[in-house]
Order: sequence, then structure tokens, then C-alpha cells
Amino acid sequence: MQPTRVRRPTASDDSARTTAASAGPNEGVWEEFAALIDDTRQQAVACPPDNPAAFYRALLARGVDAVAAEAGVVWRGEGSSRRVLATTGANDTPTPPCPQREQALRQAARTAGACRCETPTASHLAITVRPTIGQNPIAPAVLELALARGQSDAYYDAAERLLTTVAEAAAEFENRVLARAQEARVSRQAALWRLPQAVAGDLGLEPTAMRIANEVAPLVGADRVAVVVPDGRGPRVIALSGAGRVDSRGPSAAAWRRVAISSEGSAEELAAALDRCRDTTHAREIRVAPVRLLTSWSEDDSDRNEPLGWLIAEWFDAAPENDDATPQLTEIAVTVAPSLHAATEAADHGFGGIARRAKRAALTLSGIAAALAAVVGLLLVPVPHKVTATGVLSPLVERRAFAPCDATVAATHVESGDRVTAGQLLVELSDPASLLQLEALEGQIETLARQHAAAQAQRLAGDHRGGEPAERLRFAAEEQRLAAELEALRAQRELALAERDRLFIRSPIDGVVTTWDAADRLAGKPVNRGEPLLVVADDRDEWRLELQAAEDRFATIRAAAERADEPLRVAYTPVGVDSEPRFASLTQIAHAANVERDAFGVESRFAPLIATPDHARSPLGDTPPLPQTSVHARIDCGERTLGDAALGDAWRRIVTWWRL
Repeated sequence: MQPTRVRRPTASDDSARTTAASAGPNEGVWEEFAALIDDTRQQAVACPPDNPAAFYRALLARGVDAVAAEAGVVWRGEGSSRRVLATTGANDTPTPPCPQREQALRQAARTAGACRCETPTASHLAITVRPTIGQNPIAPAVLELALARGQSDAYYDAAERLLTTVAEAAAEFENRVLARAQEARVSRQAALWRLPQAVAGDLGLEPTAMRIANEVAPLVGADRVAVVVPDGRGPRVIALSGAGRVDSRGPSAAAWRRVAISSEGSAEELAAALDRCRDTTHAREIRVAPVRLLTSWSEDDSDRNEPLGWLIAEWFDAAPENDDATPQLTEIAVTVAPSLHAATEAADHGFGGIARRAKRAALTLSGIAAALAAVVGLLLVPVPHKVTATGVLSPLVERRAFAPCDATVAATHVESGDRVTAGQLLVELSDPASLLQLEALEGQIETLARQHAAAQAQRLAGDHRGGEPAERLRFAAEEQRLAAELEALRAQRELALAERDRLFIRSPIDGVVTTWDAADRLAGKPVNRGEPLLVVADDRDEWRLELQAAEDRFATIRAAAERADEPLRVAYTPVGVDSEPRFASLTQIAHAANVERDAFGVESRFAPLIATPDHARSPLGDTPPLPQTSVHARIDCGERTLGDAALGDAWRRIVTWWRL
């Protein structure tokens, strides 16, 4: 919706009351309007001109209550530079202007009357407070009220006329703000004229830059000003207002150097550098101006030479009140340019410049000498070559208990770390088929035994009665047949019992069970014939180190072992124990690296190694060793150059990764 322009009436109490009377009969409301206008005139004279926010905040509070507005806000500036001076209502948080409100605010700033526009949520009324003296160099204030929608035309007309009269009464305050701004401008101009004399003095570059920083900061109202000058290696921060010394290597100095470099580039580069500088120094606003020595009175860029330095001003608590900060900083930079130029020339061509160039030459020569010494050291200086490895301590004598047949684990009678003797029961297996076979044999044996007893009784009865020889012979033959079958079944039962006894797995030697979590791992587990169940190790015999070295160190270890006349020495310590290292000799090196995959499918390649401790029966001294104790080991592979120690390992890792 297009904003409606309202003609501004002549401001006076009588005209306001006449206008109000034409809108309705409520005399109390119009008396409140007249009191608001009188209070605005009094506050415009009494309120300090350096605090416009307080003046407009009080004005809004009275105005919103007088017309029953939903919210009010006072803006200063236009477009992207518009900022809030005061606000009230609507949670005291003004929303960004929508296109209709933006158009109304722009029209109010250009015309002499009030403008009204409709939005989906409210009816907005805006008018500009204009000073009545001179030409205003600062952006005027714009009053905006958000009125409820759906009111009568008389209500909106009365609100517009009241806002117009209040704006005319507030113009006196803008006159005082303008007068203060002009006085400040005159004061700054006078200070600018005195600036060359204030920064003159010692021709030293750092003292001159420090005087410039301390004098410029109050002139532009900045909290801090830094002076940056070009150097052979890039910009250098040499002065900071209010500081005795500058940390030229700190993050703030680095941010200022980036700003100085970006100021000579594109606007996008400068904006990005300023954003990074704000994040580093925590400044709310930053302005930069190059210090150039003008070759003529023209300020055209073609008449400028390379910058002598840069002035960087920062504001922490609040941004500059107007947009004159950048032009003012640029004007100051032009003013101090001759002083900075003289100090730079004195530093370059005076005794200080000669000393500085001599110092730079000495530093350059010392740097070259240090680089040559480093190269020689990398190529010639030998250092010990130690290869790290990890592993475990294991007894030399280990025996495994295997499943004799396909079966299921019925019970596990030992835990990891239990000490066992030879023949002690370890695991009990269950084979349902063998059990059924044994039960069937028992039944058959019992049946045949009864039949055999019956046949024997018949034979004895026939012998006693003196029966026929043929009948006695038949009874004797039947008894012998049943006795033979019974003997065969009993032999089968003995074999079945022997097979059943194999299901009781016993320890093959005296020692310690080293299988981790044996009971839980084997409980109810089906096993196949020949599958290993438990490991028993003789911890009272000799021990050995089972080590693993990274694949990229495998070739190094083999080459060192081939060069050495004796087995390579290994120093090892148990993991998690603060003790003196123990020593061993490397006795076995695998011919190729092993590849293992974890549960996630990630491959790991390592070279398996075997080392024999010097004290094989007490590899940890007085501390009794435990099977599978983790150790860290360092294998002595002789010597190598310092360069190989510094760069060789990284290169070998890259080559190994590339081959993968």
C-alpha cells in the first residue's frame, strides 16, 4: 500500500486544541495532548544535547500513551545506515522496516509532512524532526508510531496532527544537537590545525608514531588507534595509543597488518579483513585510513604515492555517532603524513637506518650460516636409531587342550589365571549321541544277561533231570551263544565308556590357564573335533617376548639385523608400570608382515618378532610375571643420520600409505 502524505499544519496549542476538538468531545484527552506538547518543549530545552536517546525515549513514552499506540521507535539515518535511537512498546524491540514502512520512512525524510502506511499488523505513522537553524550535517531523527488498525479516520487524523505538533516542538532539541555538532566540528578543525605541531619533536620513527596515535585517538573519538608502517617483510605495527609498547607478534597486531594490506585492495577484501579484525580485537567498529604524502594540492588518487603507513581506529563501547569518522580519519592521515615522512626518512638514512640495515645483514648472514649448519647436521650427525614395538610376555612352554570330538561344552571348571596340575579336570563336554549309544548298550547287556541266565538254568535243569542229549546240547549251545554276545556287548560298553571319558578334558601339564574369560567364552558352546579350548602355560619355566612392529619399520629391523654380528638388543617395560627397563635379545624375525582385520573391517599390518629376555625365568625381576602382560619395547637398530631421524620416518609412512 502506498504511504499517504499529510499536510503539516501550523504548530500552536490553540490549533492543536481546535484540531482535537474537531475529532471528538473528550476534553481530557486534548488536555493531555497539550501537556505532552508543553513537556516536549521543556525537555527540548533542558535535556543535554549529547544524550538524544534519553530525550526521545521520554518523548516516546508520553506519545505512545497519549494516542494509545501499540509501539513507537525513533530512527536516525536512512537505508542501511539507519539505527535506532529509542524505542518503546512491542517488547521494546523494533522490527526491521518492511517495504511499506521503508517507503513511508523515506518519504517522511524527504517531505515536510507526516506519512502513514498500512501493514498487516498495524497502521504506521512517521514524521521527521527537522532543525530550524542552518543546514543539518547529520541525519535527522524520524518519529514512528504503530497505531491499532480499524480505528476511525478522526482517530488517525488526530494522531497525525499531534505527531506533527510534537515534531515541531522537538525541533528545538535538534537545533541544540546541531549547534553542538557544529561546535565539535569547529573544535576538531582547530585541533587538526594544531596537530602537526603536536606530533613534531623527536625524529625517531617509533616516538613520532606514538605521538600520532595518542593525538589522533581523541580527535576522532576512538578508544584505540594503531599506527602501521610498511616494512621490507610486510606491514609492521609500531605504535598504539595508550600503550607503552606494542606486541608486534600478537593476534591483534596480525589482524591490523591484514587490514592495512587489504586497504590497498578491493572493497570485498577490506570488508573481510575488517570482519576478522573485529573478531580478533573484539572492537565494535574499525576504520582505516592510509597515510600518504600528497604531491600536489589535488586529492585525486593519481597524485598520491605509496602509503607511508596506515591509521587504524577502533571503537569498543559504541560505534561513531556520525558517518564523518572515516573522512575525518583520512583528513588527519593527510595532516600527519609530513611528520611521519620525515621520521621515516631519518630512520632510513640516519645512523639508526645504517644500524638497522647492518642488523638485518647480520641476521641474514646468521640465518644462512644456521641453515648450512642444519643441512650439515642433518646429513652427517649420527643419532641412535630406536624402533618402537608393542607386545606381550608369554611363557615359552604352552599346551593347548583340544576337543576330541564334536560336542557341546557342558561345564568349565577353571578360570583365567587359575593354577592347575597335570591331569586336573578343565572342561566337561557333552555328546548326546554317545550318551544314547551307552544307554542302548546298557539295555542290551541287561536283556542278554537275563536271557543268558535263563539258558543256563534250563541247561542245568536238563542235566539234573537226565534229559535227552540233543536237548541238553541245544541248551548248552544257546548258553554259549548268549555268553559270546554278552561279552561282545560288554566290550562295546567299555569302548563307549572310554569314549565318554575323553569328554572330560584334563590339563596336559602343570601351569596357569592363560585363556581369557574361559568360563563365559565356552559356556554352552558347540565345538568341533580338534578345536582348541584352553591354553595352559608353564609360568615357572622360561618366558619370551612376542612383539609387533609397524610394517613401515619391518625393513629397517631386518636390515639392522643383517648388519649386526649379534642379535639386536631390545629394551622393554610393562605397560602401566613405572619401572626400570629390562633387556632382551631379538631371536626371530618374520619373513613377511601379517594382516589382521578388526570387527569394523579395518586392516592393520605388523611384523611379528620374538625376543628372549636376558633373565628368561624372571623377565620382570622380582615381580612375578603374568601371561599376556603387555609391554612397550624399543629395538636398538644402531645409528642413523639426524636427517633420517627428522624426515625419514615421515617419508616411510607416506610411502606405506601410498602403497595401500
